Amino acid sequence: MSLSPDLMIICNFTKQDFDFRGYHGVPRLIVEVSSPYTSTNDHTWKKDIYEALGVQEYWIVSAADSVSVFNLENGKYNLQQFQAEINDDSLKVYSTIFEGLIIELVKAKFKIWD
Repeated sequence: MSLSPDLMIICNFTKQDFDFRGYHGVPRLIVEVSSPYTSTNDHTWKKDIYEALGVQEYWIVSAADSVSVFNLENGKYNLQQFQAEINDDSLKVYSTIFEGLIIELVKAKFKIWD
């Protein structure tokens, strides 16, 4: 299995951090958008690898109403859970390492057939 995050934020990189296969440094923040198929991997081996590599913040977006945020402190992840209220159509998630970074997740609303 490969580690291909859905979103990552990298800082202070050099040209040597990249080659034809991609980035080889340690991102500051990684976001995985989880599905029932990937949930176990996102919460177990990926989390453990990101923690061991020193990724400072790791988010698992399970749905627009639930986000798990893991913050690295003394080499271990601490969990902070964000949960939307039942009638809310959006959820704001705040980064602990990037001051002022707020991601608002909005529930998708679409109609397939009339």
